[in-house]
Amino acid sequence: MIALAPEHLCIVRSILNRHVPGLEVRAFGSRVSGRPKPWSDLDLAIVADSALPLLTLALLKDDLRESDLPMRVDVVEWRDLPASIRNGPYEALPIDGRGPQAWLEHLRTDSSS
Repeated sequence: MIALAPEHLCIVRSILNRHVPGLEVRAFGSRVSGRPKPWSDLDLAIVADSALPLLTLALLKDDLRESDLPMRVDVVEWRDLPASIRNGPYEALPIDGRGPQAWLEHLRTDSSS
């Protein structure tokens, strides 16, 4: 279980749906391990077959930073985390259930605009 208020989870999911629809996003760190402090950040890792475009990652981080969330949100790619973290406790955040194909369609739409 992720130690996050329902309204904050809703904000996070909305932003993730906008930038990485269909990709699996995993929460890890103190908000999953059961030892969060009120000021603890939210650690998220995006699971993808290939590296995310830098612009996608930058826009995602900007939207999270500009949101009404009361905590900092750190976003990394799952592949970049050390094995000690990948093997530790994490929880997948259900985003929109459309699968990785939705993210590819999203990229095609963005690049043709």
